[in-house]
Amino acid sequence: MPLIRCLLIFLIPFNLAAQVISGTVINSASNEPLVYASIGVIATDYGVTTNEQGKFRINVGNIPKDATVRISMIGYRSKTLVVSELTDNIVIGLTEEPTVLKEVLVKPAKTTQLGSNTTTKLNLTGWGGFGVGGGW
Repeated sequence: MPLIRCLLIFLIPFNLAAQVISGTVINSASNEPLVYASIGVIATDYGVTTNEQGKFRINVGNIPKDATVRISMIGYRSKTLVVSELTDNIVIGLTEEPTVLKEVLVKPAKTTQLGSNTTTKLNLTGWGGFGVGGGW
């Protein structure tokens, strides 16, 4: 009987601390798995990514039940859930949201007259051209 009590005392805390939730992140329109989507606990540095089948496993044993988890991927609308809403084998669908980037304008480098030669600031400072890192 004392042996059983000792086992219960030692095994119960380990079981609670190792609560692992697994699930899948999918595209809600096509039901295809989303590869390398991010699942992260907000305001911490803890998170995981999905694998090639869109599946993930996250240990929530040491995370407060009221903590917020964000599921995100570029090109999709992020979704937030509370840890207590995560159930084992959960399927999380993200909807597509096109990302619009601002226009980028590429300008030529400014040239500087140095004696009888014309050069750019990049070459004048020693970074770039043929003498990269080699000095003068």
